[in-house]
Amino acid sequence: MVKKAASVANRNIALLRNLVSTENPLVGIEPSAILTFRDEYPDLANKSMAADAAKLGSNALLLEEFICREADKGRIRPDQFTTEPRRILLHGHCSRRRSLRLTALRKCSLYQ
Repeated sequence: MVKKAASVANRNIALLRNLVSTENPLVGIEPSAILTFRDEYPDLANKSMAADAAKLGSNALLLEEFICREADKGRIRPDQFTTEPRRILLHGHCSRRRSLRLTALRKCSLYQ
């Protein structure tokens, strides 16, 4: 299955390399999918696509990482929100805590 996985990785890298960037990240809520771009694609990619795989992986973010990154850049600020209470539900995944240990959230300016 490694050859098939490498084929899929190379195809996805080719499709996404000109679309995904720091300004246009790939944002997802499924940790296993996002972490595949980060952790597995660089190892599966053809050598000629290694740089593209690394760029793609560095710009593949979980939703909470994206929100924190935008907050840290000043694009999302507390003054943009209303003081009216709202309830927001997001179905998170248990593997998120194990895989990422929420270090990104601890560094996020919105959580301080």
